[in-house]
Amino acid sequence: MHDLVYTLKRLAERHREGSFATQANRTHMLMLFGAQLVASGYTQLKVSELKGRHINRLLALWREQGIAPGTVKNRLSVLR
Repeated sequence: MHDLVYTLKRLAERHREGSFATQANRTHMLMLFGAQLVASGYTQLKVSELKGRHINRLLALWREQGIAPGTVKNRLSVLR
């Protein structure tokens, strides 16, 4: 597991808001986002260094994958 993915997982585990299902979904989505950023070439990225350009890269990746706008909105709410 990459450091970014692990740090995002630990961040989700520390902030336990919502039901168990919500917490599990948030953890899995954050780990997915970390894995997608690592696959996009951001290998030395830390959570404290996440910026708009990284979110824009995720948005571009999701557009390429053809993900529905509602799903993108839900994913962005997790990133906030």
